[in-house]
Amino acid sequence: MNPTLRSDGSLGVKRTEYAIKSFRGFDALSPERALPLSVCTYGYNVTVGDGRVVGGVGISDAKIDGNLLPNAITVGSRMVKAAVFVKDDRKILVALMQNRRLYYADFSDEAFTYAGVEFGDRRVTFLPYHYDNKDCLLIVGADGQMLVYDGETFESVPDAPRLNTACVYNERVYGIVTDGVNRLYFSDDLDPTNWHVSLTEGGYVDFVDAGGKVTGVIPFGGSLYVFREYAVHRLSAYIDQSDYVMTKVYSGHDRIYFDTAQVVFDQLIFLTDSGFLSVHSGGIKRLFEGVNPLIEGRENAISGSYGYKYMLSFGMVKDNYVVGDENYGDPKNNAVFIYDFATGKETILRGADVGQFLPVALEDGYKLLVLFGSIYRGFHVGEIDQSGRIFGTPIKKLWRSPYTDLNVADSDKVIRKAYVTVTKPIYLKVKGDRQITFGLGGTPYSQIVPVRRKGHKIGLEVSTEQDSFVLTDVTLEVDFVRRSVGALIK
Repeated sequence: MNPTLRSDGSLGVKRTEYAIKSFRGFDALSPERALPLSVCTYGYNVTVGDGRVVGGVGISDAKIDGNLLPNAITVGSRMVKAAVFVKDDRKILVALMQNRRLYYADFSDEAFTYAGVEFGDRRVTFLPYHYDNKDCLLIVGADGQMLVYDGETFESVPDAPRLNTACVYNERVYGIVTDGVNRLYFSDDLDPTNWHVSLTEGGYVDFVDAGGKVTGVIPFGGSLYVFREYAVHRLSAYIDQSDYVMTKVYSGHDRIYFDTAQVVFDQLIFLTDSGFLSVHSGGIKRLFEGVNPLIEGRENAISGSYGYKYMLSFGMVKDNYVVGDENYGDPKNNAVFIYDFATGKETILRGADVGQFLPVALEDGYKLLVLFGSIYRGFHVGEIDQSGRIFGTPIKKLWRSPYTDLNVADSDKVIRKAYVTVTKPIYLKVKGDRQITFGLGGTPYSQIVPVRRKGHKIGLEVSTEQDSFVLTDVTLEVDFVRRSVGALIK
C-alpha cells in the first residue's frame, strides 16, 4: 500500500492518510517491517476475507432440525472416533468410545446403543462402501477386527489384516499393516471381505527403501497416494495386479503428518515439519506459509475437508490470554484453521480441542460437526458456527497488525487520528513508543479516534468479547517526522 503524502508546510514533516480499505490474511512469517498494517500477524476467533475482519466463529451443541444430537454421558465414556452413516432417510452416528466399545444412534435418538463389539485398539477407520448390492459402513480396526454394518446388523469379517488406517480405491480396500512390516495390503476387487493373497484376489506391496514407516493411504485424482514418514508415493492400480505402477512424488527430511492429509477439490494437502504442501497437477507447492509459524503443536494435528474448505485442528502459539477451553486442563489441540479456496477467506478458531471433523450434508447445505480431544467436551458432539462462543461462553477475539516502521526507517511516526468503521463494540489498541487503548462503540459510520501517539514503529490491535463484529475500514492520519529535525508532538 502506497499512502498519499501531502506536506503541511513544516520542514521535515509529511502528513499521510494511511488508509486500510482491504484487510488481508494471516502472515506470521514475513518480517513485520515489510508488511502493511492491513495484514494479520497474529489473531484468533476471526475470519479475514473480502477485505474485512469478521469476528464471530464459535462452537455450540450440534443440532439437527432443532434437536440435540445424542451424547455419550449415559455411556460414561467420551467419543474417540465417529462416522455419520446415511441409510435411506436415516442418519446414524456410529462411534468408538474411550472404553474401546462401539456404539450407534440415530440422529433423533436421545442415547447411544451398544453394538456388542469391543476393540483391542482405539485406532479404527470408518469407510462407506457399496457391498452386496446395498450401502454399508466398513469398520476396520487396528486389532484385526473388521465389521460390515448395514444399518441393522454388524457382521464380522474373518481373517482381515491388522490395519492402522485404510481407504477405498477402485472398489478395493487398501490399508497399512501394523504388525511391524512396512506393508500396504489390499482386498479383492469388489469384495472387501476377501483378503486372500493371490494374483486374482487380494495382495500387498512392501516398502523397503528409504522414506520411513508407511503411515496412511488416500485416493486422489484417479490414483492412490501412499504416505510415509518422509515420502509420498503414487500408486496407479487397476483390476489386473500386474498393471500396478508405483512412483515416488515427494521425499524430504521433514516429517510428514499423515493425519493432516486431505483432498480439497483438485489438490492433496498435508502438513510437514516445515509447513503445508500441496500435490496438484503441476507438481508440489507450498501453501499457507504465513500460518505455519502459528503452529506450535503438530503431533496431535488432524484435518478435515468439505466443499472447497481445508480444516486443521492444531496446537496454536499462545499469547498472554487463556481462551475458551484452555481454562480446563491442557488440551492436545487448542485451535482450528480453516481456509476456503472458493472465497480466499481464512479463519482461526482458538479455544477448542477438536479431535475430529464430521461434515454432514443436509438438504439446506452442510453442517460442520466436531468431536473433541479431551474428556471435558468429549461426551458431546459440537458444531462450528458463527455464535462467537464456545458452548455459550463468550470467547476473546483478536486481530493484530504488524508492528512496523512502514518501510520509512529515517522518520518517526505521529498518529494524530484514526477513523474506524466497525459494526459492534471493540477495543482498539494503538502501539507506538507507548500503547494506548480506546473503547469504540458499534456504528455503520466512521468513528474519529484522537490518538496522538508517536513511535518509530506503529501497530494496531482490535479485540473484543462481543459475539461478533465486522471491521471494514481504518484510516490513520500520520505525520512522518524526519529524525534529524527532532520534531516533537505538539
